[in-house]
Amino acid sequence: MSGQLTESTNVVVGRAEASTANHDVAVQPRDGEKRIVAIFRRDVSQAAALAGSFKEAGIEAMTLVSAEALRGLLGGTELHLLVLDNELDGFFSGLEVIKKLRASMVRVPAILLHRNEESGPIDAKSAGAVTVIDANSDEATIVKLSRTILDRQAEEGNGIPERARAIVERQSDLPVLSQLTMQLLQFLEMPPEQVPVNDLVRMISIDPRATAILFKASNASMNGVSRSISNVADAVRVLGVRPTIGHVLNAAVTSGLGSLSKGLPSELQAWHARRGMFIACTTATFGQEMENRSDEAAFLLGILQDVGILGLLRGFPKQYQAVLRRWRTIGQLRLPALEQADFGCTHADVSAAMMERWGMPASFIPGVLHHLKSQENATRLGIDTGLLRAMTIAESLADMIELPHPSRRHALNTVLAEYGPEKSSLCLRSLNRASVKAYETFQLLSLPLPSAEQLETVVLSTISNSLNGPKEAAPVEVG
Repeated sequence: MSGQLTESTNVVVGRAEASTANHDVAVQPRDGEKRIVAIFRRDVSQAAALAGSFKEAGIEAMTLVSAEALRGLLGGTELHLLVLDNELDGFFSGLEVIKKLRASMVRVPAILLHRNEESGPIDAKSAGAVTVIDANSDEATIVKLSRTILDRQAEEGNGIPERARAIVERQSDLPVLSQLTMQLLQFLEMPPEQVPVNDLVRMISIDPRATAILFKASNASMNGVSRSISNVADAVRVLGVRPTIGHVLNAAVTSGLGSLSKGLPSELQAWHARRGMFIACTTATFGQEMENRSDEAAFLLGILQDVGILGLLRGFPKQYQAVLRRWRTIGQLRLPALEQADFGCTHADVSAAMMERWGMPASFIPGVLHHLKSQENATRLGIDTGLLRAMTIAESLADMIELPHPSRRHALNTVLAEYGPEKSSLCLRSLNRASVKAYETFQLLSLPLPSAEQLETVVLSTISNSLNGPKEAAPVEVG
């Protein structure tokens, strides 16, 4: 993350050296770098005492005195565990602070110190990777639990299989991300009010493609502007900071995916472009409307979750094309199972390995890596379950549009059922808007795709069959 840790953040740092005489060896990840714990307690003396216990255990600790201090810390420090009171003196509770971090794609595991007598029992499952214990627990108990969490974290690492990394590493001609793309990724992680707008305008202005994309978006009739936008600063004012970043970043990533697919058969290039854009738009729509998440971040994750398919096509042209042909013609087959059997990893694994190779922010990788796995797995790892659900819906729907089949319909029904029957109409509304968003994005990026009416008919027909029962739909070719 960008930003610096300064005196104004009110952070007190307590550094500790590992001691093997009276304590266990300090918890360390595989690269040998120490793990860092941040402590945010209402009672400053309790925070200091806990920091001292961590120091004695050979674990680096920082004490915080405000939520703003936590924000500043996350701007410049790699944090591995957060210990905080649920009952704080500020406007937000500790659980609400954690949820805000999750919404900003910060997935730091947390220990929540809760006093039942003050606010009653709480359910922290929705925040993910949160362990709730009694706020009256002594320092030794908290440190012991922290060590267990850090040990597990060190063992799991980021979870990318070495097989996936090997597939990516042997592709020496893998395109690199531009400096503009990398900077926009950092901006996307920041709260909008902290993004340096002048820098954003300057960086876009010197990139002709980015400028063209921004002008096209800002001059769209939906924005209701009375005159044509002809400079980047005005375009940013019309669209807003986050949408500006989203438009330019998503266009840049999409263009990069186009260069990745060069050399592949034209039918596969078109198929993947359409599938990827449809998944991205569906993820963004459900992320925003059903999960209250940033649609810009959701779109980016959606466009990246299947980039591993291109990686596998590049690495194993004949073998992976054969796998795709089987999956696209036999409805009961699952693509991840075929990939795991033939290549030792899935396209999600390869997507994550490619993102790691590009140096993308670490906070974006876990959702892509685990998007084929269960919600329970995501909760355990502290991954945003709302974004993951949106990604799963998008991929399940794209799979069923590819080839309607009872097993694929069941997979889609299962994830949609998590919203409950009372939200079925909202799901249909979001699916309808996703199809419109996909068509508009296709136009913005000049991708040759079906008309808005055709795309909407395909989506609504498919999802109508999905929600209303086992009636078979005619096969639909999206590529």
